Amino acid sequence: MHSSVDLEMLATAPEHQGRGAGSQLMRWGLDRTDQESLEAYLEASPDAVRLYERFGFREAGKTDTWIENERVKPGTLYRNLFMIRPAKNDS
Repeated sequence: MHSSVDLEMLATAPEHQGRGAGSQLMRWGLDRTDQESLEAYLEASPDAVRLYERFGFREAGKTDTWIENERVKPGTLYRNLFMIRPAKNDS
């Protein structure tokens, strides 16, 4: 039996950000998580933290990575946050 659900690879296309698409994705995943009374886990970019906090997620850890490639400015620090949401119980 699983004790948590990993909400993996949730993303909203830039042209739909700020219009409720991310919240709809979260509700869909968390409804299923809540039906099983499981905690939920996800990895978040700094830009998405506020959305996840509105759904009850809290930071559980983080990692910083220096990125040096052609897509980003050389020497860019990227912070990846690990977030968890406790299981919801019906009782």
